[in-house]
Amino acid sequence: WVQVDGEKATVRAIFKTAEGQYLRAGEVGARSGCWSMLKGGFSPRSSGFSQLYFE
Repeated sequence: WVQVDGEKATVRAIFKTAEGQYLRAGEVGARSGCWSMLKGGFSPRSSGFSQLYFE
């Protein structure tokens, strides 16, 4: 769940794999004052550590 300040914003969850590849995992159009569920999914092509980013 995410909440934003201001009017509205698109929030994305992105994984950066150990190989340096960026994979979009989910997205939501969030509005100020409302809790929004970030939905999505992805299938990893390899195992290992990843970093999770929000934009």
